[in-house]
Amino acid sequence: MFGNNNQQPTSDPEFGQRAFLYAMFTLGLWVVAIIGSWTGIEILRYIGYASIALGVLAFITGNKELAADPSNKKAKIGKWIGLIFVLLQLLGAVVVIAFYSFMV
Repeated sequence: MFGNNNQQPTSDPEFGQRAFLYAMFTLGLWVVAIIGSWTGIEILRYIGYASIALGVLAFITGNKELAADPSNKKAKIGKWIGLIFVLLQLLGAVVVIAFYSFMV
């Protein structure tokens, strides 16, 4: 009645790979967004927003998978990559806002 009964069993070999997969997609989309900003291709710049969303998803999913299996290394990696990426994106946004506020 209480608790989360729909967790996957930890004996499943693919359990814990969702956070890792989201983190790898985050890094890949981030690289594409950087290339888009260098080349001036507008649509590639907006892919960066998807990478932020996937970074948050990697962190949340990593937390859930680590709660079910604390020894899962891929879930730990996915969680930390997601967290570091989101923090770097927030830091970058603060720097850009501060830079443009002093320009005016």
